[in-house]
Amino acid sequence: MTRFDRLEARIDRLNAAGMRVTMRATAVRSDARVSEVEDRVASLVSRTDRGSSAERMACAASEIDRKQGTRQSETIQPS
Repeated sequence: MTRFDRLEARIDRLNAAGMRVTMRATAVRSDARVSEVEDRVASLVSRTDRGSSAERMACAASEIDRKQGTRQSETIQPS
């Protein structure tokens, strides 16, 4: 029974280590995607200095959706 408990404890430690690695990789990937979106928004804002901030956000969202092939920006409308 003691051997089984030690084996179970080792499996738990390995599972915890695997979760930490997965979480770190996910965080790094998310940070990279957020940075990419921020860069895109900054470049779009610099190209469209004339519009209001709502119009710039809608333009940025449309550009991001176009590149990603999604249609999430349809709900963002300039006010």
